[in-house]
Amino acid sequence: MSALQMSMYHVFTNSFTLWPDAYECPKNLTTVKTARPVLGSFFLFFGVLFISLYIPCFLAIVKKKSRAPVYQIMFALAIFDILSLLVNSVGTGIFDILGISFCHYPLIIFCLGATAGGSWMAGCLACVMLAIERCVEINPKFPLEILFRKRVFPIVRIVMIGYTLYAMLFVKGLTFSLDFSCWFFDPLIGKDPLLYHSYPHTYNNFAVGISTTVLYIYISYRLIFKFGYSTSMWLYKTKRQILFQAITLCIFHTAAAFIYEYMQFIEVTPVIIILLYIPCFIAITRVKTLTPAYQLMLTIAVLDMISLTYNSLVVGFLDLQGTHFCQYPMLIYLNGAFATCVWMTDCLACILLAIERCVEVNSQLFFSFLFGKRTFSVVMALTYLYGLYSFIFTIPAIYTSEYSCYLFDPLLGKDPNLYHNFSHAANNVLVALSTTFLYFYLCSYLIFKFGYSTSMWLYKSKRQIILQGVVLCFFHAAAAILYLYMQFFYTPLWFIIVGQVVWQMSSGCLSIVYLTLNRTIRNSVIKMVIPKSIRTKFGWHIGVEEHIALEATVETTGGVTVVNAGGFAVKFDNFLY
Repeated sequence: MSALQMSMYHVFTNSFTLWPDAYECPKNLTTVKTARPVLGSFFLFFGVLFISLYIPCFLAIVKKKSRAPVYQIMFALAIFDILSLLVNSVGTGIFDILGISFCHYPLIIFCLGATAGGSWMAGCLACVMLAIERCVEINPKFPLEILFRKRVFPIVRIVMIGYTLYAMLFVKGLTFSLDFSCWFFDPLIGKDPLLYHSYPHTYNNFAVGISTTVLYIYISYRLIFKFGYSTSMWLYKTKRQILFQAITLCIFHTAAAFIYEYMQFIEVTPVIIILLYIPCFIAITRVKTLTPAYQLMLTIAVLDMISLTYNSLVVGFLDLQGTHFCQYPMLIYLNGAFATCVWMTDCLACILLAIERCVEVNSQLFFSFLFGKRTFSVVMALTYLYGLYSFIFTIPAIYTSEYSCYLFDPLLGKDPNLYHNFSHAANNVLVALSTTFLYFYLCSYLIFKFGYSTSMWLYKSKRQIILQGVVLCFFHAAAAILYLYMQFFYTPLWFIIVGQVVWQMSSGCLSIVYLTLNRTIRNSVIKMVIPKSIRTKFGWHIGVEEHIALEATVETTGGVTVVNAGGFAVKFDNFLY
């Protein structure tokens, strides 16, 4: 019964009043307005920007005057997205700027939260329906094709409207928390947090996260393997745009869904990322090359896996145990020293890898001498010495259970200025500026030096190099800047959690980059994971020797081209990295 009493249904049926047992603010609770103009301006600016971009798209959909299911779904999705942006961006920005929290205007904030929560759940259903419709477009025999038939879709539309009304009227509403500049079901007024768990919202989030991922994987698989490889730039770019739309929609909706479930219930550990990293690491070691690129990649792989152990597994274990520094000071101190050492060494290795990538595309670059046969041994020795210096001679980061994070200040009540690690600060500034500059140089050189090309191989190679650069640069630079800010300025809890997650991602993103954008490592992993007998059965030829065998088969079949089961021929560029 409490779910109805904590919904808009109760507000409408009780003279526009909230259920006091859950939403009545204690009289002794302070309602001092603490404004956050900078953060509020950030939310407000991007909210207005996104709405301004969305409105012309919305008008274009309206002018289309099409009764096709896809346009009806896009129309509904646009309405839900604009409503959500009005609350989660514009509303959040205004509340931050004015310093308004739930207890200042409980009814208004509750109604806005119910609207935002309902729009989110309805938008999730629209996203799932849009994904199904995309599947039907590329495969008319898709099992759920029946939903979009002329007589059936009106029923689907009624169900979507009903789900929207249910989500807005009968599900617990969100409330704004000024302390975290975020929307939670718990208004944080001192009552039992279990009272505010919204299970319909949880089911909705898991459903959209799983279903959109499965559906867009199906779309991607169908486009890649059904239509195969094409030398047509137009067809390739069309497929790429569809895939990019699918990936963008899937990533952000799935991420938002699972992040809010994480915030509502659980602490997540990146064991999956470590499991992804292990085959990539083995693949790098099996290459058995002494080139600087692979030595640096091997070093970074080792450091990242160690870093994931400290910033994820150890943090998760200490959080579960509720351990703080004063219980095991020496153990936590050494753990922090190792974590600091690994991070700073990893940063230097990432800078060197960025320089090496620039030297690959421009051999005349000034820093090319660093990768000479004799010089590079000295460079690697200095890298390891830098790691030793950071372990022995710098102030370590200390884990604190209050924030589930590593901070240099152990929060013992002493002067915070005592714990500033200026070596770490200089390291972070250096990695943020240098990697950004180097990968910007790499991308601009590839774009403007080589220009536009109709060569599919060159186009894909440039795209992969640029994507690798952007991913690596973004997470390392973001982690460096966030932790630099946290060391010297007051930081709210949500910001600390973001910093911790970004640090995890900076350590784990490379495994995903290897598996998606690095052909050499990806193919080596496939060869390790999938037995040759299975690959032969389905025509998945990976590796030089298997490609030569394929060509020999072509010759023995009188020049008939042999393609694999996916519909595309294997190319030699699969062996490049």
